[in-house]
Amino acid sequence: MTLKNLIHFSCRFRYKTPSVSIFRSSLCLFSILLFLTFSFSNAFGQESNNEKSLKLELQVAMIYKILDFIQWPTNSFINSHKTFRIGVLGASPIFGSLKLLEEETIKDLQVKVELVENINNIKNFHLLYVCPKQINQMPFIVNAAMEGKTLTLSKTNGFAQRGGIINFYENKGKMRLEINLNQAKKSEFKISSRLLMLSRIISSENQ
Repeated sequence: MTLKNLIHFSCRFRYKTPSVSIFRSSLCLFSILLFLTFSFSNAFGQESNNEKSLKLELQVAMIYKILDFIQWPTNSFINSHKTFRIGVLGASPIFGSLKLLEEETIKDLQVKVELVENINNIKNFHLLYVCPKQINQMPFIVNAAMEGKTLTLSKTNGFAQRGGIINFYENKGKMRLEINLNQAKKSEFKISSRLLMLSRIISSENQ
């Protein structure tokens, strides 16, 4: 199953806030739970030498899905020029997979995925994917993201503890989510309780 197939599957169960039926909401949660419970070692029946590619595609499909459950701060999209901007800070093979999202829409906006060449430009993005080698810059990243109302996410040990909002991690070969809820609130993001139920809640190191 390709990334496009995963995204199209998840689109069948799009979450609509706030007036969503219990049945439809449950289906949407089921699609996320399905992603969370895939085992990389045998997902989609692929050979092990494709495991890394499958992990990236699954992670991007999950990113696309969970954004339905997150509300950006007021006025975040006023000057967006009808574009949802995703930035990738640092070198990572996930950039190519994220670029496939440019064929989709997020928050009814056309997606644009770009490399962040200058860390001072973080505030110009709605979503920032932070690569592992950038973890030492977290104090600056967190401050810039808060200023720009930018949602930060990664797949890096300690990311959420250092002030990142959403982090992916693996547990027994399965993808999981952890969320720094206090940081999300400080940054004025609202995360659905339905998503929080499927996530591990993390506090910042200085809290």
